[in-house]
Amino acid sequence: MPLPQALMNFLDRILESSGGEGLMEDFTKLINLVSAYASARSVSIAEALHKEFRIWFKGKEANRYRMIAAYGLLLTQIKWEMTEILTKPDRWFFMKIADYELTNPIFIVETNKLVEELKLPGKYKI
Repeated sequence: MPLPQALMNFLDRILESSGGEGLMEDFTKLINLVSAYASARSVSIAEALHKEFRIWFKGKEANRYRMIAAYGLLLTQIKWEMTEILTKPDRWFFMKIADYELTNPIFIVETNKLVEELKLPGKYKI
């Protein structure tokens, strides 16, 4: 399965889940795939995602918006690496998040913060 599709499938699991057996193991396998096959930029985004995911998975108060923003950036970066066509992260959010129209301002802030923190090109900002 192509890496972007694997990431999208796992995002579906996260959005539909409150945890569950095997979730952390599957996530670790996915992050290992990113680390093995993607660029250094993708790996830095995956590291930010992994940090947020671990907090959420342990049941601690996590910033789910930041976690999903990192997911959108990672999908965008990997897709760009594969096709060299940049798709803005908010296109992924719109397809996957039912109340995106309501939460859009939060995702904009969190995505743009991550872009700055990870020193990604400005074209990644929403």
